[in-house]
Amino acid sequence: MSTASVNSPRTKHKPSGLFTTVGSEWTKIWSLGTSRILLLVAVGLAALAAALFVLTSAVTTGTDIAKRDVFDVVSTSLLGSDAAALTLMVMAAMTIGSEYSTGMIRVTLTASPKRSQFLAAKAIVIAVVTYVVGVVAAFVAYGVGQLILLAQGLDIASVADPRILRLILGSAIMAPLYGLIAVAFGIVFRSTAGGILAALVALVIPSIVGWVGEAGNSIMPYLPGEALHNVAGLTAATSPYAINPGVSAIVLVAWVLVVLGIGQSLLAKRDA
Repeated sequence: MSTASVNSPRTKHKPSGLFTTVGSEWTKIWSLGTSRILLLVAVGLAALAAALFVLTSAVTTGTDIAKRDVFDVVSTSLLGSDAAALTLMVMAAMTIGSEYSTGMIRVTLTASPKRSQFLAAKAIVIAVVTYVVGVVAAFVAYGVGQLILLAQGLDIASVADPRILRLILGSAIMAPLYGLIAVAFGIVFRSTAGGILAALVALVIPSIVGWVGEAGNSIMPYLPGEALHNVAGLTAATSPYAINPGVSAIVLVAWVLVVLGIGQSLLAKRDA
């Protein structure tokens, strides 16, 4: 046996750290042309939907826009932010679904054998990207609504108003909330469609519970949609669904941790 063979060190694979894995997940998103397009589409849809909802509010609400409170007009325009959030939810589901459909998930898990680290990195990237774009979309939707008011010579709502700023920033939380639910269930079902469907189910659950009537009042504040409304300041203080915004924020974090925990549990048990 040669001296070289005895003394040569074994080559070991050094697992990448969280920071490196986050960078890798960001590269994946940005390298996908579809993802970049959907980020732009989200903002464009926010503007279009805001204009549509504000301009037709006299028909849908039965009250002319000139007679509505400016806070209500902002709330209506921010339905454009909801449209953006749904687009970003699809993008989030695609980031994990495409890995399963192409088989890239095996390469990913080989490069990052700590599966909890992989999921944490993906969750961080999705949360940051969707919230940042969600905030941009929310401000765009707000701006479109205000431009319509200005064009009609009506008073506008200043973003310096704490209620308005809370509404804008709070509404943007919808994007990372349902985006992360889509990622978690994209892992559960190993597909983009599964992630999207599960996120949509979570979105409509409050409406289903609302049909129950008074029996559902105690449950509603702890469902994702209504908790989000409380955080954003959309829930009236007199509403049976109103709870402390801080508690609502904890509820939202709990929902995210639960669904990501489900995804992580299956990710750890399965080959890929």
